[in-house]
Amino acid sequence: MPFEWDLVNNSFLDGIVQVCVPGDLNADNTVDSTDLGMMGGSWGKFPGDLEYIPEADINDDGSVDSTDLGIMGIYWGPH
Repeated sequence: MPFEWDLVNNSFLDGIVQVCVPGDLNADNTVDSTDLGMMGGSWGKFPGDLEYIPEADINDDGSVDSTDLGIMGIYWGPH
């Protein structure tokens, strides 16, 4: 959870955690036009909006905007 300070009670019991580079919204190991399209569909959206894609909010500030796009640009290409 964003801005959570008490991490002592956190646990993960079962499942898979996938770690990707910032901007790889579809987790295919490449930051490309597919990811850019996903971000575009969520552009200007906030948590609670139907079109909001949490992965597109790369800096986790609660909105999909130019800051997220700039971060995506840094990681553009295959990884």
